[in-house]
Amino acid sequence: MYSPPMTGYLKYLEAQWKLATAPRKKNAPTVVSTFSSAGGSSLGYHMAGMSERLAVEWDKHKVETFKVNFPKVPLFYGDIHDLSVTEALRLSGLEPGELDIFDGSPPCQGFSLAGHRVLNDSRNTLFREYIRLLRGFKPKAFIFENVKGMTTGKMKSVFNDAMRELAASGYKVRAQIIVASNFGVPQTRPRLFITGIQNDLNKEAPVLHATRHPVTAGEACLGADTTVPAKNLHTKYKDWWGHIPIGKAANAVDPRPHQGFTSLTKLDPAKPSPTLRALTTTNGYGTAVHWREKRPISVGEAKRLSSFPDGYQILPSPQNEPGEYVKAWEAVGDCVPPFVAAEVARQVLEVINATSRA
Repeated sequence: MYSPPMTGYLKYLEAQWKLATAPRKKNAPTVVSTFSSAGGSSLGYHMAGMSERLAVEWDKHKVETFKVNFPKVPLFYGDIHDLSVTEALRLSGLEPGELDIFDGSPPCQGFSLAGHRVLNDSRNTLFREYIRLLRGFKPKAFIFENVKGMTTGKMKSVFNDAMRELAASGYKVRAQIIVASNFGVPQTRPRLFITGIQNDLNKEAPVLHATRHPVTAGEACLGADTTVPAKNLHTKYKDWWGHIPIGKAANAVDPRPHQGFTSLTKLDPAKPSPTLRALTTTNGYGTAVHWREKRPISVGEAKRLSSFPDGYQILPSPQNEPGEYVKAWEAVGDCVPPFVAAEVARQVLEVINATSRA
């Protein structure tokens, strides 16, 4: 069996993987995860010692990836609009008020600064389904994650609406922009986190604080699996590769659009990676290239840069779909980095536990 060099980051990653896969304690805090994707936030909650009582996801590939990694977690596969509160409670085995943390990351493409930011994008209203189930579960706390673009420009009205509705659901609410690299993830990835603590607990939502030093892309990728790279670089971009400065995107060389390739960034091994986006290029691989070799980073390297342990399985695309690694790239790029979910959960649980001891 291959053993990667054990740097400080890899030792910590392995330790968190052991925590995630350890048997749950009988009195473990509980979590329900909506918009679960391929399980990034779920993995983080498992790292934090939580018992996941229900996951909700509609994408078939992400569902299959989730099930491979969490075969014992009840899973609702389908449109969240079709999941009633009664059914969600039944699947989780919980009564209203028993849940510790209700989690969700409604699709963010409509808000993203990297997209077209269409105000009436139907995905922008999925937070209302999150709130509907939140009110049904009546948990002690909630965690809501999205892109920071939700708080700016024409999208701010949606953000303000969400904040009002979350507060009206009976919670003291706090919104923050946090950067993943401040939580031990080898990736900058700024994200909006809204946390809430039930009013009856008489506690404020935590001020989320950094917990670990940034990790460089070079350290994270050391010894990672490169046997299944997303794809070789397109021929004409191989010519560009040598001219792209370390840490810069291809459009630093030529600003003209080239079939989605201008966002390709050559990683700087001495710094954390920039945000690995869920979107893939037209040739079917992700948005970062290696600093030393003329190729995109592999799926294995993308996992490391997102704080997924090597043992976590990201399934390739189904055989009847084009682009063997398109779905794998999207699954990694679409997830909340597990380390971020774990650290945010720990800080929210500190508030809940302090309340229970009072």
